[in-house]
Amino acid sequence: GQERFQELVRVYYQNTRGVFIIYDLTKQKKSLKGVLEWKKEIDTKVRLPDGSPVPTVLLGNKCDMLEDRSKAQAELDEFCQQNGFLGGFLTSAKNDTNVHEATAFLVSEILNTQTFEEPAAVKNTIGGDDETWSPFGASGSVNSGCC
Repeated sequence: GQERFQELVRVYYQNTRGVFIIYDLTKQKKSLKGVLEWKKEIDTKVRLPDGSPVPTVLLGNKCDMLEDRSKAQAELDEFCQQNGFLGGFLTSAKNDTNVHEATAFLVSEILNTQTFEEPAAVKNTIGGDDETWSPFGASGSVNSGCC
């Protein structure tokens, strides 16, 4: 039982390059307790291929319901610094506030600090020919695989 569960956890986190943890700003005390549990889970079970921790960004959702966003952002920044988060954003999924900015921040961190190996070529079995296909063309750019 336990060994099978551990294998599922390993497979679930396999190839993780970055993580968002999201909490509810309107239920901050209860929500932040869960945040710390998830952060501990990630820090103990997930590593990048080089062994370093996975970058984790904290998102405080429902910022559209806050009266004082600057105070909330200052508290979020302090919490992130104290608990090993790469950064924190006040977001609103309802109003699409800071969702793009948070995503761009994490993706930028991933692309600027991590290395990626070219995936192995895949044998093209569509159409019956023996061509080998790679997601990277001869120029090194990503090949969409169509047209």
